Amino acid sequence: MTMKGNSETRITHIFVLLITLMMISCVGTRDSLSQRAGVLCAHIPDQQQLELSREYLTKDFFSILDTLFNGLPEHEAMDHEWSHYFVTSNGGKMMSPKIIDIKKKDSTHAVATLVVRQVWEDGSFDEETDLETHEMSMEKMEGTWLMSDFDNHKKDCVRHININRREHAIRNEIREHIISLASRQSAPEERCYPALHIIAEEERGDTTYVWGDFWLYWYETYGDTLRSTASSGIIGMMTLIREDDSLSVIHLTEPDDRNENRRASNIFWRYYDIFENTHDNKGLHEPIRREQLREYVRKDKLNVLYYQDQGHDAIAF
Repeated sequence: MTMKGNSETRITHIFVLLITLMMISCVGTRDSLSQRAGVLCAHIPDQQQLELSREYLTKDFFSILDTLFNGLPEHEAMDHEWSHYFVTSNGGKMMSPKIIDIKKKDSTHAVATLVVRQVWEDGSFDEETDLETHEMSMEKMEGTWLMSDFDNHKKDCVRHININRREHAIRNEIREHIISLASRQSAPEERCYPALHIIAEEERGDTTYVWGDFWLYWYETYGDTLRSTASSGIIGMMTLIREDDSLSVIHLTEPDDRNENRRASNIFWRYYDIFENTHDNKGLHEPIRREQLREYVRKDKLNVLYYQDQGHDAIAF
C-alpha cells in the first residue's frame, strides 16, 4: 500500500509539474507574442507606406498597401484619405498604440487588440475622445510573426484598387479615342491633351456607358511652359465594350438640338442636372484640367513646369 501510495504521489507531482510548465510556456509564448505585436504596431500605415515596413508585413499585405499608397495616382489616394482609414496622426498628433489583448487562433495565426491614443507633441491628450480600439491580424511566416491585416481592411483595399484600375482603364480608353479624333485637327508641333470630367458611369454586362464633359486643349512647348494654342469640347455619352479584358470605345453620342431624341437633356437623361450645374463651372474645370495635365506631363516625360492660356499668366503645375 505504501509503495502504491508513493507511486500515486509521484504521478500527481509529475502531473502538477507538467501543468505548471505548460502554463509557464503559455504565458511565455503570450508575452513574447504580445511584445512582437508591439513591434508590429510601429508599422501600421500612417499617411504613407514605408519601404522599411516590408519585413514586418506579410508579402501580400505589403504589396496591397504599397499599391494603395504608392501605386495609384496621388490625387486618387489622397481624395479617399486612406491614411485615416487605418490610424491617423494628422493634425500634429502622434499615434501611441498599446496592446491590451492577444489571442492565438492556431499555431500560425493570431489577433492582437490594441488601443491607440492620439498624443500631441507635448504629451497631452484627450482621455475621452482620442482613444480608438483596433484589431491587428498576425500570421507566422517562416518562423516570424508578421502583420497580415488591420481591422479586416485588406479586402476593402483590394476592392478600391480594382475599382481604381477599372476607372483608370476607362479614362485611358476615352482619352485615346478623343486624342485620335483630335489628331485630325492638330499641327505636327502641337500636342492635344484632353481634360475629362466624367459625370456618371453605368456598367451593363460587357458594355459601359460614360456620360461626360470632355475638353480638348492643344499645346505647344515654349521653354518650360506648355502654351495653349486652341481649345474645344465634346459633351455626350461614350459607349465602351469589354472584350478579352480590354476596353474600346465603339460609339460617341453627342447632342443635336435639331433632333428631339438627341438633345442634351435626353442624352444625359437622369444625369442632366449634374451636367447642367457643372458644365460652366470654371472652379471645377481648372483643378481637373491641371491634375490631368500633370499626369500627361509625367507620362510623356516633358521638362515643363507651367501651362499657359492665351492672354493669361502661366500657372505652375
